Amino acid sequence: MSQRFTKIRKWIPRLFCVLLIGVVASVILAWQMRITYRTSYGYKLVCVKCLYSKNHVEENKYIGGISTRQVADLEHVEDSHTADYARIFGHPCQHVFRKGVGVGISRYIPFERPSEGDGHTPEGSFFRWRYRAVEATFDAEHRISNLPLVLETFRLIDSLLPPDAEFKRYKDYAPKVHQTLAALSEYLPRVRNVDQWRNVLECAKNDFRDTPKLDSE
Repeated sequence: MSQRFTKIRKWIPRLFCVLLIGVVASVILAWQMRITYRTSYGYKLVCVKCLYSKNHVEENKYIGGISTRQVADLEHVEDSHTADYARIFGHPCQHVFRKGVGVGISRYIPFERPSEGDGHTPEGSFFRWRYRAVEATFDAEHRISNLPLVLETFRLIDSLLPPDAEFKRYKDYAPKVHQTLAALSEYLPRVRNVDQWRNVLECAKNDFRDTPKLDSE
């Protein structure tokens, strides 16, 4: 009986070590589950010349210390002014894509609800007023067919904020350039004839120090 008890006493430290290892392993596993997460980030790519746009989606996963990244194929979304561009310039647009609106979703598994956020990407904010001025120019061309004015307007937009402008140099363009593009996108939808359009362009070239005369609408 004493020999059996002695053997049992010898096994007690070993059993304790096994239990301790099991507890530590369980804690580590629970922590790894706690820091498992998935993030999805998508944004619209917009051609700054014809406004052709498409979506780009990236998904990142972090599971148990292993990180993976997947990039979805670009999907066609809109094709609103590519035909207008080809008609005006006489050739298809050579797209210059820049980022636009972005949407992000992060989810910790399995303990938390997903958190979401959306809005303009930094680059999208940088080009936002160019997008709107280009859109306003295409819309004005539909109302008033005057090719020289259309081309002059696009040249002005390109001189203010070129398609290949570097986002890192945003301080070289803001805020006066963005204010001029914003005003141009505001006044162009209100023009109803060639004279008004020409007046808006002249004011834009002077950074709208003078207010366009649109009282004969």
